[in-house]
Amino acid sequence: MKRFALTLVAVLSASCALPVSTDKQDVTFLVVGDMPYNASDERLLAKTVQWSQAQQLPFVIHVGDYKSGGKPCTQKYDDDFAQLLEDFAPVPVFYTPGDNEWTDCDRFENPTTGEKYSELQRLDEVRRRFAAHTPNGSAALMAEQQQAMPENMAWQYQQVHFMTVHVSGTNNGRDHVAVDDLAVAADAAAAREQAALAWIEQQFAQAKATQAEAVVLAMQADMTVHDGFHEQIPCTTVARGNQQCDAYRVIRVAIAQQALAFAKPVLLIHGDTPEFELTQTFAGNEAPNLWRLNAAGDAGVNAFGVAYGVQDVTQVTFTGDPSQPFEMKGVFNSN
Repeated sequence: MKRFALTLVAVLSASCALPVSTDKQDVTFLVVGDMPYNASDERLLAKTVQWSQAQQLPFVIHVGDYKSGGKPCTQKYDDDFAQLLEDFAPVPVFYTPGDNEWTDCDRFENPTTGEKYSELQRLDEVRRRFAAHTPNGSAALMAEQQQAMPENMAWQYQQVHFMTVHVSGTNNGRDHVAVDDLAVAADAAAAREQAALAWIEQQFAQAKATQAEAVVLAMQADMTVHDGFHEQIPCTTVARGNQQCDAYRVIRVAIAQQALAFAKPVLLIHGDTPEFELTQTFAGNEAPNLWRLNAAGDAGVNAFGVAYGVQDVTQVTFTGDPSQPFEMKGVFNSN
């Protein structure tokens, strides 16, 4: 298991009524993602709930994919995830949608209708179940939601400004649209993208206004450039299959530009791929103060019997130490 360091510090909002402290305090929280897919994940999460409550964590971030993409999108998995959020209480859980629970659902038939799921209807259901309001227990964190896309949330803890941004896999919902009308799906994808860009800009402005010393963004998708990405060609439509375009490019550029202008440490957290790492490799010439954490969780055995990824949850700590102020480790498999 790898451990890394990143310079991250923070200050309390000057605009709120709380007294501003010049003391740098550790900021520790938990990141969960890409689970539960199976009984082993469920056992790990049961231990995680107990651990988080014993640690008295201020909040948990779930970066999406609360079910396997190979399982149908039945209500059972929504109910199971809702129960997990209750189990974590009183620790609030900030969740950002993954592709497994909506964009991938049109692979399967809805047992109620006998027809394949509409992924856009699935997203509506995910929003209804998990974005109707900010997480229980999050009022002390000054949590807020974006009106246009309520799954985009923001909050503040000690000296760090946090946000979730709905950016999912399957080329950000633009590929493999099997059921929905393509024009309707294209409009929906464009609306999500514009809302994400507006939310990122708004929250960086808020971080500046409150004199935050760090910004943390969380999303599901791994937006790094890799084989199969056509990063010079932004997507403008949706398709039934794969497109030769990169739906993440404009969001990557926006984050890098906002990070550069912010001029203080910025951390992007995501799941979706098995590498468990903290790095500044993102897409090329990004801001020098921008870091990326690929959280633990995406793990299993591939079709060739080869194990991949790290089955764990990730503890993230901002220490404020100028030399090594950021620590990341797996909670149960940190060696």
